[in-house]
Amino acid sequence: MSRPLRCLFVGFDSHRALPVRAGVEKARELYGLTVEAACFDREALLERSLEEAAVLARAADAVFVASLADDAYLEHARVLAANCERFYPSAPNTLDIAGMARVPGLRLDDPAAMGVLAQAAGAMAAAGKPVPPFPGLIATVLPQVAHLIPAELTAVRSLGRVLQAMLNLSPGNVALAFAAIAAEQGFDGVADPGWPEVFPACGFWHPRVGLAATWPEFEARRAAVSAPPAAAGRVLLVVFSTQVTSGNHAHLDALIEALEREGLDVVPWFGALDAAGRVDEVLQVPGIDLVVNASGFTLTGTHGQPNVTGDVQLLSAWDVPQINAVPLLFQTVESWRENPMGLAPMAMAMQVAVPELEAALAPRVLAGRTEEDDRMEAVDGNLQRIARHARRLVELRKRPNAEKRVAIILFCVPPDGGAVGTAAYLDVFASLHALLERLRDEGYGVEVPASAEALLEMLVNDEAGAKRTGVAIADWYPAAEYARGAPELERVSRQWGPAPGDVDTDGVALAIRGVVLGNVTILVQPDNGGYSDPIGLLYSADASPSHSFTALYDWVARRFRADVILHFGTHGALEFMPGKQAGLLASDFPDALIGDTPHVYYYCMNNPAEAAIARRRSASEIVSYLSPPVARAGLYGALEAARDALLAAREEPADAQRFGALRTAVEAAGLDTVVPATDSEEPGRYLERVSRALDELEQTLIPLGLHVLGRGIAPSEAIDILGAACEYPLNGESGQSLLDAVAAVTGDERAAREAVAQLAGAIARGEPLPTGRPWSELEPGLLARWHRYLSDRLGLLDAGNELDGLVRALSGRYIPPSPGGDPVREPDALPTGRGLVALDPYRVPTLPAIDAGTRLADELVQAALRETGSYPETIGVVLWGLETIKARGEAIAQVLRLIGVRPAADSFGRVTRFEIVPLDELGRPRIDVLLTVSGIFRDLFLPSTGLLDRAFRAVAELPEPPELNYVRKHVLETAERLGVSFAEASARVFSQRAGRYGTGVNDVVLSSQWEDADQLAEVFSNSMAFAYGERHASRTLPAVFRELLGTVETTFQNVDSTEVSLSDVDHYFEYLGGLTNAARAASGKEPLALVADTFRRDGRVRTLREALWLETKTRLLNPKWREALLEHGYSGVAQVATRLDNTFGWSATTSAVDGRLFTEVAETYLLDDELRERMARENPLAVRRMGERLIEAARRGTWDAPTEVLERLETAVAALDDAIEGVALHAG
Repeated sequence: MSRPLRCLFVGFDSHRALPVRAGVEKARELYGLTVEAACFDREALLERSLEEAAVLARAADAVFVASLADDAYLEHARVLAANCERFYPSAPNTLDIAGMARVPGLRLDDPAAMGVLAQAAGAMAAAGKPVPPFPGLIATVLPQVAHLIPAELTAVRSLGRVLQAMLNLSPGNVALAFAAIAAEQGFDGVADPGWPEVFPACGFWHPRVGLAATWPEFEARRAAVSAPPAAAGRVLLVVFSTQVTSGNHAHLDALIEALEREGLDVVPWFGALDAAGRVDEVLQVPGIDLVVNASGFTLTGTHGQPNVTGDVQLLSAWDVPQINAVPLLFQTVESWRENPMGLAPMAMAMQVAVPELEAALAPRVLAGRTEEDDRMEAVDGNLQRIARHARRLVELRKRPNAEKRVAIILFCVPPDGGAVGTAAYLDVFASLHALLERLRDEGYGVEVPASAEALLEMLVNDEAGAKRTGVAIADWYPAAEYARGAPELERVSRQWGPAPGDVDTDGVALAIRGVVLGNVTILVQPDNGGYSDPIGLLYSADASPSHSFTALYDWVARRFRADVILHFGTHGALEFMPGKQAGLLASDFPDALIGDTPHVYYYCMNNPAEAAIARRRSASEIVSYLSPPVARAGLYGALEAARDALLAAREEPADAQRFGALRTAVEAAGLDTVVPATDSEEPGRYLERVSRALDELEQTLIPLGLHVLGRGIAPSEAIDILGAACEYPLNGESGQSLLDAVAAVTGDERAAREAVAQLAGAIARGEPLPTGRPWSELEPGLLARWHRYLSDRLGLLDAGNELDGLVRALSGRYIPPSPGGDPVREPDALPTGRGLVALDPYRVPTLPAIDAGTRLADELVQAALRETGSYPETIGVVLWGLETIKARGEAIAQVLRLIGVRPAADSFGRVTRFEIVPLDELGRPRIDVLLTVSGIFRDLFLPSTGLLDRAFRAVAELPEPPELNYVRKHVLETAERLGVSFAEASARVFSQRAGRYGTGVNDVVLSSQWEDADQLAEVFSNSMAFAYGERHASRTLPAVFRELLGTVETTFQNVDSTEVSLSDVDHYFEYLGGLTNAARAASGKEPLALVADTFRRDGRVRTLREALWLETKTRLLNPKWREALLEHGYSGVAQVATRLDNTFGWSATTSAVDGRLFTEVAETYLLDDELRERMARENPLAVRRMGERLIEAARRGTWDAPTEVLERLETAVAALDDAIEGVALHAG
């Protein structure tokens, strides 16, 4: 036979394809064999239909399939196997797939073949090799034992030889595999080529040394060829084995050289650290200071089964961090550079998200192949930054604390409103003072102010010494000096003009705000331009931060020469600067500004989503801090009076006078917002509704005060946390809660709550457990299990690890990972002081989340039907990354349920599939969804975005009546009306331009730079008109987006947290408020706005108006909430002002704010002379901001302020102005 040998290789990415192509030439050279080899990576294969795949297989003499990654790939592989003569599953996770593997004379799902394999097992045992537990698994070890198999077992021996050659991938072995197949098929002149060269599965390697099996051997061989290694520090470099054995390691050579140029001793290890049971060999290497992982995957385990737990244990034992140097395995360098998102979805999941679970740092792109060549080449710029960052992390470990220079950066949002030290639920100055004292005790050269108050005065007094009305200046940075070395200066100047620009400058130099305390400086991050020019930033395609912003980081690097940067609190703006989502270019602003300086971020435990962005985009180590204690809101003032009136009316239900007094009390308390009275309603029904509303207000959990670094939650403060934990199942996922178990005994939930509160109190106080009923009637052992669980939880509320964690991070030590969440629902997030991580994006939604999401979606539809009388054709849904992490994808399941789709996991456990729910089972029309996702969700959950996009397209293609399938109805209408394709018309997942975060609505509203609600709608529509999914990647579709907005009749978002609720942050009103307002502008009618409070055990759907009223009553107007914050002085007052700002934001974007709430806020905070003056002594700018915001609400018509109230308010604000300017000390 003289024709070419035709071979098809599937799933062979660049580092595998290169030795295959080289093997073709080697086969001609060594064996005189002509080979035609076609290589397809996963994407190229899936571009072919199943029929086309079958044609490719039938034309081949042999088909080789590498690792399987998902069901779509698996389906194609099955077709290939069924249509070829010889099938070689040439990676471990494809060897034992029953029903798929077809090899010469052997099918692995054939019972007879199992007998043959059993004989092979006997041969293995005779040779002293370990035998797998059952015959089918022998296929997985064939490459290692093929030469031991008796010659009479021809098929197995032949399979093993070829697989052995492909597992030990090199040009020579590939050529041998070709020759073996050709010889078996009788090709002319091709003799049996013998056996392939077997490489070790792992070991030490260096381009100047070669391979070494043991550490002593490596040391000896290295000493023979090179000088003794440098003493600056030792780096363990982990690389992918095939890249070494195949010769495709020029990028690794370059990385080793770059690290060595930085003075580091590089010890490269190829293969997984635990490959072939060799992890003990790695443990022999002494003095490891850092791990650089350039393998593209986790340190141990396999691609399909990463061993995250093992890696964490290993890194903890070494106490060293891990840098993630990412090789591009799923795209070329050109596609990475050109893709505004950065890394491909598979790379994001496998090479970034999963390594993050073991707290890997700084996922910078190391290398990739070009369009013309499969050889891996290092990416200039990134290569040097990885090496310098590695050296500086090692230096951080070794430099004496007395010599370390630390730059601590605080935040200030808004920049001129008494908000220095902005951070979610953190008393920044008390915390900062505690840190400075600890650093002094650790030997740092720091001058520690006498108290937290003294530190505050140093920072917030202005240049003239005015109290708490400015920000101190640490240095004036000359514009000429700044311009000589500032990163990306040309881009900044294009937007802001030549340096120094006009933000925080005297025209000659830029103000560096803060104080220098010896070797520690405390700085205030400037306005990045979001307040100075929010519209300009929003509409700029190449947006950049201001000169003032970039100058701060340049000053830190070049003038202060910081060894480490610590961003203090959740969160600043650096990580949200423009650039790729992950795998940033060296010129992208987050990476350009942080540079190679080690970076630590002190982040609230309840925000793993934004912490993940900080880790990915600004190369930061994360150290978590505890959220504040929570407590039941209770009743106060008019609400207590309403409770008294309710009790009186219940005593005499027929007494018209008492019933009338109740209605009066309800109106006085504002309860009629949530309990409107109707003349036709039975009195008993009305009494029950009032009772339920008051119970909900009283039982609502609210955060109290602010966290202070290192201070845990005292047992007396933990009672309500422990009680709330009893409302959820013991294991956090399924089963019965303790509250449910107790209620089953008492028959009454109120009595059950009281019993659970009694138990929580006893545990917190260390008292004996309660006895008698209901405890005696519970399942045996249940109380004891809960006692252990709650006692452990109480102990974890100690925040002592936080100071240790920060000190360790500042010394380049390992910070182990932890999930994020609140102390009530996520016990694994405790203790704090660890590194927050997200989750594997392919694993959501989980089964419990699917169940919960399905239920809430059905409730959402019913709520809309109840409020409007008809099914909404389109619901506008807001989806966030934070909620997705904390609720494990519940909102994704909600969206899919609305359109009548059920998510499903593939055979790899990844949620990549879905099933269409038939209309008769669904029982209603398929509701269309306009899905507006945050930039963080877009970045963290690319697989889910693709799943949603495919589901929308599939539903739009269903041959169903448009009146029962609103998705299809609107797609067809949009395509016809706009003249766009079906694919464009079916886009439903929208977000900001790639690399941007936020809608811009919040910045425009809070900077007061807007004319009317229509302008805000335009801001939202312009920023959110970028489509995403498998068919769209940051594709701008403004006409389609506006068309969809016009169909929205209901808007919706989940509220997932006790601590971060609707008015705690501006993001809720910018997204849900922005969407609601934009839909109003597009359709001419404000849609019904609904939310689901999923942080409650019995989460329910309610109107936005009701939710905002409930939240304002339980927090902003609640003396318990207010007093807990005001105990923190300056920072507490700033938090109160921020909540009012965000309530105003809701009134600017929706009609959901009851105007009476603004009146109550004015009377409580601004018109009460004693409280106003008390707050103004602590933070005059924040109090003035509150007054000005209320006046703005009145002037814009979002609050119909009583004339007398508005006049008194204006007088109070004028007095505050005088006090701030030094004219008066008190408002008159």
